[in-house]
Amino acid sequence: MPTLGGVGRMTGARAHGLRAGMSRFAAMSRPWIPRRVRRLAEKIEFTRGGRSGHFAAAGFLGAAVAYGLVAGGHVVRLADGALSAIGLGIETVTVTGNGETTQFAVLEKLELDSGVSLPGYDAHAARLRISQLPWVSDVTVRKTYPGVLAVSLTEKLPFALWQHEDAVAVIDRDGEPIVAFDDPRFSNLPLLVGAGANERATDFLHNLAAYGSIAGRMRAAVLVAERRWNLILDNGITVKLPESNPFAAVAELVALDEREELLSRAVSIVDLRLEDRVTVQPVPDAEMGDETPKAVPMPHARLGART
Repeated sequence: MPTLGGVGRMTGARAHGLRAGMSRFAAMSRPWIPRRVRRLAEKIEFTRGGRSGHFAAAGFLGAAVAYGLVAGGHVVRLADGALSAIGLGIETVTVTGNGETTQFAVLEKLELDSGVSLPGYDAHAARLRISQLPWVSDVTVRKTYPGVLAVSLTEKLPFALWQHEDAVAVIDRDGEPIVAFDDPRFSNLPLLVGAGANERATDFLHNLAAYGSIAGRMRAAVLVAERRWNLILDNGITVKLPESNPFAAVAELVALDEREELLSRAVSIVDLRLEDRVTVQPVPDAEMGDETPKAVPMPHARLGART
């Protein structure tokens, strides 16, 4: 049966332990708690005095530390650290499906801080960041426990080159620019020129492909005033297509070339804009001093109204 003196000694020991614990707690919390808050805690302890002052100060500091941890995001970091410590940290990252997108670019978008855990990692936010990379069409970010983060990409496919004003871009089938054209690997893509040409690229090139002898020689297609097309062939000839039924005009050109070998002649322009005739413009005769192009009708090219 403890005596009153013994109880007094135990109470004193507890108070001493509380003061010691408070000192250690204050030292640990110093980096998280502003000086004014610590001084307020000291004032509370001094004002109340004794054990009640210690408890009041401890409660105040505890609340301040908890608020600081939550407000500063330290709770999440502490939880991540604890999960990583038990083997749930991100140890391996795999990236698949990337051809044009570098692994380094993907890793940058993952934003993997030191000590981040797999359960605490925000895969949805990572997916949104990776989807902003220029070549990425779709992406999945999957967690495989205990420590693997798997990234799978689907990339856009280069379809054509589009020149608008002074800029040339690689575009996809939807006409959306992917990246600026600065890689010779894409030099063989068909070139489309002019405002709005990118939006019509898929339909235009699909229809032109039916006339292989012309499509194979096309080096560029220029959309004029967003209304009609000019074709630039590999020998420099410009073929002017009409606004209406442009591919019926291309069919006429194919037939004319097979019969007259028109595209092998010294001409600079083949004008198909009129339904009842094809007009050619010869290359200027520099030797004769005649620099003025002349329009020459081709009566044999009259194939009737286009349908």
